[in-house]
Amino acid sequence: MVFSHYPIQIGEKWENCYDYFYLPTKDEDGTLTVLVSGGYEGGYNQGKTRAKYISKDDGYTWQFVAEIWK
Repeated sequence: MVFSHYPIQIGEKWENCYDYFYLPTKDEDGTLTVLVSGGYEGGYNQGKTRAKYISKDDGYTWQFVAEIWK
């Protein structure tokens, strides 16, 4: 799998803060969707956001879509 990383700016530094991947879901059109969080430690935004990625090629590559706020 190849992910397009979506770095987050924390102060002066850009970091990849998402490291816990949930099971993907498959839409009727075949698009896979996966949510990614910071895991239990939730260092970024106190764990209140998740990154949403989609794949249109059966999970071979993934594209960042948006941050989802809880």
